[in-house]
Amino acid sequence: MTSIGNGAFYDCSSLKSITLPDSVASIDDWAFKNCSSLTSVTLPDSVTSIGSSAFSCCSSLTSVVIPDSVTSIGSSAFSCCSSLTSITIPDSVTSIGNRAFYGCDSLKSVTIPDGVTSIGDWAFSSCSKLTSLTILSGDVTVGKEVIKDCPALERLTIHHWNPNLKDLPRDDKHIIICTEDKIADLPANRRLQAAAGFALISEKDMTTDWAKSYLDYIKKNAIKLINVAFRETELLRLMCEYSLIPAKDYDAYLAEAEKIENSEIKAMVLAYRDKLGSTSVSKAREKKEKAVDAFEEAQINRMAKRDLLQGIEGVTFVIAGDLNSWKTRKEAKEYLELHGAHLGTKITKKTDYLVINDRKSNPAIVIEAEGYGIPIKTENEFNEMIGAKYQNAKEITIPSWVKVIRDKAFSGCRSLTSVTIPDGVTSIGNGAFSGCRSLTSVTIPDGVT
Repeated sequence: MTSIGNGAFYDCSSLKSITLPDSVASIDDWAFKNCSSLTSVTLPDSVTSIGSSAFSCCSSLTSVVIPDSVTSIGSSAFSCCSSLTSITIPDSVTSIGNRAFYGCDSLKSVTIPDGVTSIGDWAFSSCSKLTSLTILSGDVTVGKEVIKDCPALERLTIHHWNPNLKDLPRDDKHIIICTEDKIADLPANRRLQAAAGFALISEKDMTTDWAKSYLDYIKKNAIKLINVAFRETELLRLMCEYSLIPAKDYDAYLAEAEKIENSEIKAMVLAYRDKLGSTSVSKAREKKEKAVDAFEEAQINRMAKRDLLQGIEGVTFVIAGDLNSWKTRKEAKEYLELHGAHLGTKITKKTDYLVINDRKSNPAIVIEAEGYGIPIKTENEFNEMIGAKYQNAKEITIPSWVKVIRDKAFSGCRSLTSVTIPDGVTSIGNGAFSGCRSLTSVTIPDGVT
């Protein structure tokens, strides 16, 4: 057995095709790198490994059939093969190196077989047209940012869960988990994704403890699954078939159905109302109306007692998700408490405002807040309301009720040119305006001690 040595055909830019003999066991590093005219490659069954950058920057290469004998695909092996539209990875492959398919702009769909035990860093990063990636392996170590900068990605399907997958993106828009684990055995932040995957498994015995764990979870979390269900219609169909949408959540599903242009889905949701029964839906609505009235009464009572000159003192906020202008939730909590406000963990009668970045990323809590008439604020609105500003602010007028400017409150606001500090401020914290490179003047009031 022989090998195609390091850089054997490196930069042979006129080479269009190559057929290798059966005696070749390995294609070494850079063997065909920069062969920009190479359109096709036939690899013999004798090849067991493809080295680092072996076909990197072969920009005319449209397809490669990797034989069942290959066990490893090296780092950057096919990186920047911009014309590569498909790749078949055989069951024999156990490892895929760093950046193996980085920048393959024409690659649309990839299935990684069960035998693969490691996928390197950035393996499919910057594949701009990649819409689907399926990982069949149940025992695989996944590197960092495997699918970074893949804007067209619509589906990442994971057939088995294991802790090595913890670094994959958490966005439930793109990840479906089809697993044989009970849902309680999965991390909490992956269960919505697994619920969608459960609905896609075609052959499943609904009488098993495994299936029952999913059905029970889906019913208890129907409102959290609303955006997933209308995207993954098999999940919506399953929820209707097994009566997994409680009557109290039906109106939210009906409202979502009205937003979309799909008559089949609308019909499914309307038919489900008949399954629930008009009495059940009516009772659920009456119960909801009473709860809404209780929220409104609690809010009116709080407003009547509140001194508006005290600003946000006594106000309770609930923050859904992460905020860009705050390093941690703890930092936001400490700021609110400094000014007498509170940060709640869930919607209650004491909630005054819900703060969100994206309505789609937290649909359940948004639906709940809207149902109770709780005002919803964007991050920028929240920052202005509480007297804290985001990094790109040019002018800041600190609310008159603020008494203390906390440590590093406006640190790093490089665009800030002017700031108005109210007379009520008594102290300015350490580094409050550090790094404000554009700030030209500040007037500190007499009350600052």
